[in-house]
Formats: sequence, C-alpha cells, structure tokens
Amino acid sequence: MRCYQAVLRDQWPGVGDRIQRALSQWLQAEEGVRIPGSDKARREFSLGRFRLDLHRAATCGRYVVEDGDRERVRVTFAERAGSTPGWAVVTAERDPRVRRAPHFLPGYLRSARITDGGVQLPDTAQEVDETQVGELMNWLTRPRRRVPVVVFAHRDDGRELAGQLAATLAGNAVVAWLSDARAEDEFNARVGADVEVFGRGVRTYHPDFRGDGDKWRHPVLGGSKCDQGLDAFDLVIENVIDKGVGADPPEEIRHALRMVPRVLDGQEPATALTAVTPSPAVLKREQLRAAMMAKVPRPRPQEPPAARPPEPEPAAEETEEPRAVPVDTDGLARDVAERVSAEMRKELLAALEISVTESDREVVRGMRTVTEYFTALKTALDGGRPGGAPDLGEENDRLAQELAETSAEARKLRARVRWLERQLLESSGPVTPQPPEYEPAGLVDALNEAGDRLSGVLVVADRQPAATLDLSWPQWKRVWAGKAWEALRALDEFAVARRSGEFAGGFYDWCLQDAAGRCVLPSAMVSMTESQTVRDNGHFRAARTFPVPAELHPDGRVFMQAHIKLRRVGSPAPRLYFYDDSVGTSGKVWIGYLGDHLPNTRTN
Repeated sequence: MRCYQAVLRDQWPGVGDRIQRALSQWLQAEEGVRIPGSDKARREFSLGRFRLDLHRAATCGRYVVEDGDRERVRVTFAERAGSTPGWAVVTAERDPRVRRAPHFLPGYLRSARITDGGVQLPDTAQEVDETQVGELMNWLTRPRRRVPVVVFAHRDDGRELAGQLAATLAGNAVVAWLSDARAEDEFNARVGADVEVFGRGVRTYHPDFRGDGDKWRHPVLGGSKCDQGLDAFDLVIENVIDKGVGADPPEEIRHALRMVPRVLDGQEPATALTAVTPSPAVLKREQLRAAMMAKVPRPRPQEPPAARPPEPEPAAEETEEPRAVPVDTDGLARDVAERVSAEMRKELLAALEISVTESDREVVRGMRTVTEYFTALKTALDGGRPGGAPDLGEENDRLAQELAETSAEARKLRARVRWLERQLLESSGPVTPQPPEYEPAGLVDALNEAGDRLSGVLVVADRQPAATLDLSWPQWKRVWAGKAWEALRALDEFAVARRSGEFAGGFYDWCLQDAAGRCVLPSAMVSMTESQTVRDNGHFRAARTFPVPAELHPDGRVFMQAHIKLRRVGSPAPRLYFYDDSVGTSGKVWIGYLGDHLPNTRTN
C-alpha cells in the first residue's frame, strides 16, 4: 500500500546522478555495498537483501528499490531541459504500512536546492532565532508553497525532536524550531493570536496561510503531548504524509510522469516530456469563428457577394436638461445623514452576511469532515482494519482495465467537446467562461456538500463508511469523490426533472437518454436491482436496509437495491446506494449509503 509520495523540483543538472548517489550511500549504510557504476541504460541486480531496477536515459529515468516484500521505493525523475526545471517524484509502498520518508531522501535533499515549487525542502530541521523569524514568516506566506511548515515552540529538547520529525517528513514538510523565548515571542507577535505556538507545543501550518481567524486549518499539538517523545507525533505525521499521498502533482509534472516510461522504452522522443498542450483561451464568438473558419478551405464563389451597406450608427439619446430643484437648507444635513446611514447599513449588513455565510460554511464543512474522520479512526483502532492486502498482480490487471475504460471515455468526451464547439459556432449567443467546478476533497466532503447544495437529493447515509475509505485509501479518495459527486449531481437533476414532470422514466432510463446539457452517468455504473440471492438472503438484505427519518418512512428503515458502482471491480469497490422517492411524499432521491462494497456471495 502506498504510504509516501513527494513531488520535488530540482533545477540543477545531474538529477539522476545525485539521486543514484544518495541511494548508494543509503545502501552502503544498510548492507555495506555501494551501487556499482555502469554505462548501461537499464540494470537489474541485487545488493544484499535489496533488489534494484535502474532504468535511465539522457533526459529522464526511473529507479526502483525493493526490500523483499516489506518495502518498495520508486523514484521517477526528469533532467532540466532549457528553461524547464528538472523534477523527481518519490513514492514508497510498505507492508505493514509505515508512514515515513525513504531513508535516502535527506541525502538527495542535501545535494542541491530542492524545492516544492515555492519553498526549499531542507534535509534537517531549521533552527530559527530572533533574527530569522522574518524568513520563517516568508516560508509561511509564500503563495506557491505546497507542503506544510511544522513549527516547534521553544523547548529544551527542540533540536532533537525537530530533527527526528524532519527525517520522518523529509520532502513532505519543512520543520523548524524556535531556539529561545525571544524567537517564540517575536514569531507569535507576527503570526497572530489565533495561530500562535507556545507552551512547548507544535503547530502545523498548511499551504495558503492567511493568519488570524484561520486556526482550524493549522492544527496544534500541546506541549504535554509533545513531552511523550516522537511517538506522540503520529497524528502530525499521518496528517502531513497522507496529504502528500493524496495530492495530485502539478499538471506539467503529471503529463511528464506519464511520458517517462514511453521515453525510456523509445516510444516517444525526449521532447514529449515538456510538450504540454496549453489550455485554449476563452475567445469571443466572432474571434473564435474567425480563427476556426480561417482553417477551412472554401471554394471561390462564382460572383463576389454584394457589399452590404454600412449600418447606421444608433443616434445618441437626448437627455433632458435637469431642472434646478429648490433645496430645503434647514433639513439638508439631516436628510443626507439619514440616507447615507441607511445605504451604508445595507451595504455593511450585506457584506457581513456574505462574509459570515461563506466563512462559516467552509469552517462547518471542514469540522464535519474532521469529525467523521475521527469517528472512523476510533472504529478502526477499536476493531482493527478489516481485510488484507489485495493480490498485486490482480490489482495491476484491474488498474489496466480501468485505464483502458477511462481512455475510451476520454475519447468520447473529446469528441463531444468538438461537437459542442461546432454548435457554439453556429449559435448566436455570446461565449461566456465556464464557472469553476466544485471538486470534493473526499467522499465525506461530497456527502456533506450534497446535503447543503443539491435540492433533489436527501442524504441520510452514515458518514463513517465513507470516512473509512477516505482514510484507508488516500491516494484514491479524490478519484472516488469525483465520481460520487457526479453521481449525486446526476441523481439531483433526475429528481428535479421527474418531480416537475419533465421526465417520466427511472434513473437508468435517464442515463440512457444522453440529452445535451444533461448530467448522466455511463449505464454500466448503474444497477437498479440486486440479485435474487441477495434479496432472499437475510444477512445480505439487512446490510442494504438503511435507517431513514420516520417522516420519510413509518418503519424508520428502507431496503435499497439501486446503487452506483464508483469502481466496477477490484478491492475496495465503493458503492453508492439510493432510493427513488422523486414522485413520492418527499420528491427527492434518498442517499442511504456511500462506502465499500457490501457483503454478497462473492465477498463472504
């Protein structure tokens, strides 16, 4: 299971050589043997208990180091090309899962000025005295920072604890410790009362730091907890490492990461690493029409078209000369004061309402998500995590199948975009930029947002199964959450259309009739019934009977068969169960469950 990921920017030459040197130093410390030099493009060999696969070209490479069945470290990198800096993506898989950076990483971070794109990633903890607080504040407020900054308040063992934590979080965080009380006071004076750190405690400052009023995003660990040693920092380590595993690399690195295996195998030229297709600019309708039609060859007309007479310019509107109005000088001051006061009161109230609504909504949503995660963690600690690690061979086959299906769906979407562009050119309406789409951070976030935003669905599902998936599979949660949000939107539009009489079929029929502008799902994701075996088996049926409010159903529970497959095969295979009451008393679709695959004849 993947338990570490770091995305590193390296603008200095010799990325592959420096990574190999750091790996060699690590293996020498472990086995007393260094990696031998060679000019071969690919080498596979063993050093003690380690198995190595080193594959590189002039512009990129991929190194894999396996420690039996316990650990697998992969480093994919690209060298600097012109003005494009080099980069490296480091991942680690371990069984059992242990969250920490690979041991070679501090050595690589020492080799040059490695960054996350915004701040330098040092190999050790940074000591900050009173004169260096300004530099620490610069790290916190850097707009392109992607990793957290972990700050220790002044404490006698700060150097030791911060150094141990820095080695564990290498590449995923910057760790700093305030060397004395003066540095702590200066830092707290600058950072703000809501997010200060004191009393031998530790605070984690996540990216997009905004200062006061932002304490919920930057968790703190109290001094008494820190006094228990590095074992007390498990929550900090999980928080930082899991965010690194779940984060997507920047678009240009994501593109190059897909190209590296093809370049190494000779299927693509080295230029494919930096050949990123730019996003098209939003043009006005006439500009877009002219740009596209200029590429279409046209036959020369038989006769030149008659020149159209110029349209007359609209006459300027005549405005009536304002007439002087007698002014009541005695009541002028009072009238002006009352009007200004009334207008200012309206504007201030509106601004406050917007500010409070947006900030409270964001904070409440975050607190609800964190609460569900804590509940799921407690359940996992009390009862243990069910299931074991899936067979890697079968999992790779399933992932390859999912990749093929995703690629086919992407081709269909590209064709649909082209069709929509043609329709747009033929229309007379103005081109407006598409509003930004909401992207859920996890399955729990998607459920909470659906309850707040979608009027056609009613979320009655327990959040704990969704939270368990979010925490157990952080590298998949954004993919599943995106699919879940699309499913919730499709159910919402279906319920609204059916309630209003615009649509008369079921949800499966809704997805089959892919009308323009309608939010639908691939029909293969939708199943409206369960098998006869599941329906007749009391245990299986009970697992699909979910609690609902008594005002929705007198029994307080409803058997739900209809479900959406967020992942068709594999383990885990998340499912979303729903009950269609769009033409019933509530006029909505009820969401009863979002979580891992429920038991059936294959799972038992």
